[in-house]
Amino acid sequence: MAKDRPSTRKIAEAIARRAGNEELTRLLVEELPGSELASLLLHVMRERSRSVTWADALRFVERNGLVRADTADARVLTELDARSFAAAEGFDAVELSPVAPFGVNALTGIDQNNVLTATRGTEVLADPTIAMALECASRRKREGRAGVVRLAASHRLIRMQPFDDPSFSRHFRLFALVTAGRDTGDERFEQEALREQLSVWLTLLTNLRAAGWEIPGVRIELSDTRVMRTLLTSAGVPLESLRGHVSPMKFDEELKRRGLKLPGAVDEPLKVLDGEHRRLGERMERLRTGVLEPLAARFPGTEGRFDFSRLHGVNYYEGPTVHVVLRHPDGRELPVGDGGFTTWTQSLLNDRKERLLTGALGTEFLYRVFRPGTQPLRQPD
Repeated sequence: MAKDRPSTRKIAEAIARRAGNEELTRLLVEELPGSELASLLLHVMRERSRSVTWADALRFVERNGLVRADTADARVLTELDARSFAAAEGFDAVELSPVAPFGVNALTGIDQNNVLTATRGTEVLADPTIAMALECASRRKREGRAGVVRLAASHRLIRMQPFDDPSFSRHFRLFALVTAGRDTGDERFEQEALREQLSVWLTLLTNLRAAGWEIPGVRIELSDTRVMRTLLTSAGVPLESLRGHVSPMKFDEELKRRGLKLPGAVDEPLKVLDGEHRRLGERMERLRTGVLEPLAARFPGTEGRFDFSRLHGVNYYEGPTVHVVLRHPDGRELPVGDGGFTTWTQSLLNDRKERLLTGALGTEFLYRVFRPGTQPLRQPD
């Protein structure tokens, strides 16, 4: 990711000084009502749009990958979507709006600078599972909380973080699943929801292999943010010392600097989580017998283990998390799916008994890396 770019705060402060009013930013952020700010921005953009020419538009497309057409074959992606929805036959298929309520991504911890902010109280969707969580909450509020809501969606996302690597695109397609319900005790809901969602991913991957896609191996890795926070605290590194001070992308680097080594790949949780942490170990053991073992029996050849070095999402998820890792024909192992439990519907419905599992698989990444005839991956420098 690109470095040393000035922050939006510094840019705004410089503009305010240039305008001769150092209070300008505070007035716009804190005092101007949202409706009036929207009107101001709409007027500004309308007036600026009058000077745009066709040549300007073409130059923008040529230099900015954010608005260029994707190079993927739309027919193959459409077929991949069809296979994904077929694998998720137990989920309601929904077509999401391209925009979400303003600020909803920030509520989940996504930096607003990584979101394409719009006007009229909206922003371009940066994570389909957030919009799906809102839909789950609406349905559960309207229809009652006795049942389970299962949704599936395919969506093209836009992320605004700048990448130095040209192989990364700011817009890409994901296939997402969410499962919303109520706590049923002993984390039975969590186990069932994980089995269901992982069965969808494994069914899709099995069908792709049968169609000739080059996927030599599949591994499911489970973890739990409660376990990771406990391991950090036990090692003298409370999460608060990282949160807000260290980028989540650099957690591993920071722990290495502090001389801390986490357990890593684990087959039997109780060998790592014993003594005062035994209760957490027993939770993980139930995931082994209730999730990994049934999936291994249903999908022969699928590996399953725990990852007690995973810090990705430790500030985002709450409880069990999952990674889907595929082995490439050249031997490298690549994560293509990610998910975990969140507290979003608890907050939306003001009910601590609500449970929500979110997950997404990078279908466009699958297309580019594992479809038949794909060019070999570029070896890292």
